[in-house]
Amino acid sequence: MTTPPAAFTQFGQTLAFAERSLSATLREHLAQRDTTPETWYALHLIGTRRPGLGA
Repeated sequence: MTTPPAAFTQFGQTLAFAERSLSATLREHLAQRDTTPETWYALHLIGTRRPGLGA
C-alpha cells in the first residue's frame, strides 16, 4: 500500500477544521432563532427545489 502525499493529509485536516468551524457558527446562528440545523436543512432543501423536479 502506498502512503498518500503529505499535502493530502494537510488538506484533509484543514478541511475538517473548516467544517467544524462553519458548523459551529451555523449552529450558533440558528440557536439564536430557535431553529435546529436539521430543520434549517429540510427547509433549505424545500426552498431550493425547482417546481417539477421528481423525488
